[in-house]
Amino acid sequence: MRISNPKNTRVQRTIRLRHSRERKKTGLFVIDGLREIERAQQAGVTIEEIYCRVEPDPPQATQQWLQRARPELPCEWIEVDSGVFSKLQYGDRDDGVIAVAKIQRTSLEDLIVSTNPFVVIAEQLQKPGNLGALLRTADATGVEAVLVADADVDLFNPNVIRASMGAAFTVPTVNVSASEAKSWCVERGIAIYAARLDGDQSYECGDYCPPTALALGNEARGLSSIWQSDDIVSVRLPMDGFVDSLNVSVTAGVLLYEVQRQRRAGSSS
Repeated sequence: MRISNPKNTRVQRTIRLRHSRERKKTGLFVIDGLREIERAQQAGVTIEEIYCRVEPDPPQATQQWLQRARPELPCEWIEVDSGVFSKLQYGDRDDGVIAVAKIQRTSLEDLIVSTNPFVVIAEQLQKPGNLGALLRTADATGVEAVLVADADVDLFNPNVIRASMGAAFTVPTVNVSASEAKSWCVERGIAIYAARLDGDQSYECGDYCPPTALALGNEARGLSSIWQSDDIVSVRLPMDGFVDSLNVSVTAGVLLYEVQRQRRAGSSS
């Protein structure tokens, strides 16, 4: 199939998938970018449509992927010109290919973790870019699951997928309530460490080698009161300057790599 009219019904529907309301209505979402599409494909995401720009030709890497993927992906392949593609693409990276895929949600019942799990709880995050960056770091540090608690952000927002560099498809991510996330950890004997500005101890003092969950809070308000109890350890990052906090994705990076460092050191000793 080839489409040259940007007002085409199918094109307009795909454009509307940028919005959460349309994604919920259709059960579909958009993946913009070759790297992200490849990672979705590898993760077994069901791809319904592929839009390929044919005028001008897409980058060489995209052309090579198209040659490999066409026989493998049983989806509808749609060729479009640059005018249509410019309406479809999200952001300024131009790989010349966009996918429409089925939303596949994971539940807590579906979640499978190891006997010594490392999970992250992200409560009430508001910015898609922060959640995407957190997922990217989670993938890099061996996090087994991210529990997105009382989410203000849609997991299938294009900015989440783009900022995650495709890690949105590699790290199991579950929408839950804060109470569900806490209960799930307690029932499995997973120690919870809550990142707080007024944490009782510096983050380096935590013992993250046993089963561990790190709880991170809202960009403005931090964690809610449910994460303040005797069975939860609160940790803080040292702040020696004038500012009193870091971006949540930066905080996640510091904490997650400390967990990875301790676990690597423990496994080699």
